[in-house]
Amino acid sequence: MKKNILLLTAAINTSREMKNNLRSSPELRISDYYNALDFYIHNLNENIDVILFCENTNADLSVFAPLKKNASAKKIDLQLHSFQGTCSPSLGKGRCEFEILDEANKYVEENYGENNNIWKITGRLIIENINSLINSRPSDSQLYIDLRSVPYIGEKLGGNKWADMRAFAYNSNFYKDFLMNSGQNFSSVVEKSLFQKIINERLLEKGTCPRLKVEPIFRGICGGSNKNYKSLEYRLKYIVRSVSRKLTPFVWL
Repeated sequence: MKKNILLLTAAINTSREMKNNLRSSPELRISDYYNALDFYIHNLNENIDVILFCENTNADLSVFAPLKKNASAKKIDLQLHSFQGTCSPSLGKGRCEFEILDEANKYVEENYGENNNIWKITGRLIIENINSLINSRPSDSQLYIDLRSVPYIGEKLGGNKWADMRAFAYNSNFYKDFLMNSGQNFSSVVEKSLFQKIINERLLEKGTCPRLKVEPIFRGICGGSNKNYKSLEYRLKYIVRSVSRKLTPFVWL
């Protein structure tokens, strides 16, 4: 039976070689991951069957084991999976995260079969409107992701010609057919490489929905800037993008 899976990507023991990682303390990262897991277990509606916490530094995940009981009470199967990634941290967070996505897709197929629906979220982040976001996914989409392409604004609100990898959804078969092992050939700015892959390989014609219908409300700390998502800067970005998403949905802001 097809499963609806929430995939939380994680890296606890990060390397000093990792660029743009200002939140490197394992203790802080474990706290972030624990809080996010706890939030999703308690706040998800009956739209997720499995939470897969997938970590790539071979860390001890026993600290999260007590959450399994709470998940089970919500009829959620909490899977804690850690492995040793082989991608060099010097290549960047995005390249290493794609290795997690590859590993997670294999794990899902081995344990739950093919053709599953997966929502990927950066594991330290909480999306306060997670249920609205999950329910907004078009039923016929194979990849549901936020692409940005704003020629006149450029990089002023963040990356341009950019695929936002903090939160997106996909079918596991689609991932295996079109995205598996892609990260090995991407630049260090994976979000730009993924954007180009989607456009150049015409994945828009293969079931990709290029804009989220709901603006995610993030809570947590950005690892690259160490800024709180509730800071004025991020709140302003949220307002601008949220209004644009409703009034001018054709603008990939």
